[in-house]
Amino acid sequence: KTMVFANTRETARHLAATLRRSGLKVVSYHAELSQADREKAVAMFRNGSVAVLASTDLAARGLDIEGGVDNIIHYDVPLTEQIFVHRNGRTARVGAHGRIFVLQGEGESLPDFMPDFDDWQWGSARTAAASAAMPDVTTLHLMAGKKEKISRGDVLGFLLAHNKNLTAADVGLIDVKDHYTLVAVPTAHAASILVNLRQQKLKGKRTRIDRAH
Repeated sequence: KTMVFANTRETARHLAATLRRSGLKVVSYHAELSQADREKAVAMFRNGSVAVLASTDLAARGLDIEGGVDNIIHYDVPLTEQIFVHRNGRTARVGAHGRIFVLQGEGESLPDFMPDFDDWQWGSARTAAASAAMPDVTTLHLMAGKKEKISRGDVLGFLLAHNKNLTAADVGLIDVKDHYTLVAVPTAHAASILVNLRQQKLKGKRTRIDRAH
């Protein structure tokens, strides 16, 4: 998992679009998105169906990313030392390891609060990009949630009942929101799962299900 930080929402959107064109699975995260779109972006990043979160400093604090974050990339140099610390704090949590990259243009000076780079390992950001492999997980979006009396157990049972080659161990994080649910499944099975479920009923009601975007 890689988080790329920008100072503005316009840059975060541009980064996400550019990285998608390069073939990476990317979501953007910034204040201009609706609450539902922000929730969806975080859920897809947490469950591993996207490898990169391109964000403003809105994501520098308060996000609980299960499994931790492997790479932090400062695309834009942070404006304050506090922001620098909070961004870096997204990785290497609870004793885990992580890497931090600062992109520096030719002739660009870095602020005094940055550490002594003589002690850092210089290299290319391609090291981080290479580790952001194409995820083998896909997120499915079901148009039913808590307000429709849907639980994680209901969703898991729905998946397993109509997909004989799927086991409970294959199913990843299930996020039940008020009126929709996001569930992580193996990419190799995603197409067949969609076909198998579109004519089925969840708790007696036909429920729309698609890939999350």
